[in-house]
Amino acid sequence: MKARRGLVHDVFVEGDQCAVYAGDQVVVLSPIATTVLLQLDEHWTPVPELVRAVESIYGPPPQGSTADAVARIMEELSSAHIVQLHAFGL
Repeated sequence: MKARRGLVHDVFVEGDQCAVYAGDQVVVLSPIATTVLLQLDEHWTPVPELVRAVESIYGPPPQGSTADAVARIMEELSSAHIVQLHAFGL
């Protein structure tokens, strides 16, 4: 799977969090979701690169895998139209 930023009007970063204006809503992101978003631009980025970026900053989660955590974040960001997802082979 790969990802890129959706139609984001504005991003305000403060510390390790950000507020994103996308569509008709403003969403405040967690530090990990902020890390994911800041890795993205208009070009497609393979999700494993995002997983590595998150793990390099935060280390592995106490339970589960970083890949699963990033996948959940990506689904939430996609639902809010903050990122676009593309599965390989589609």
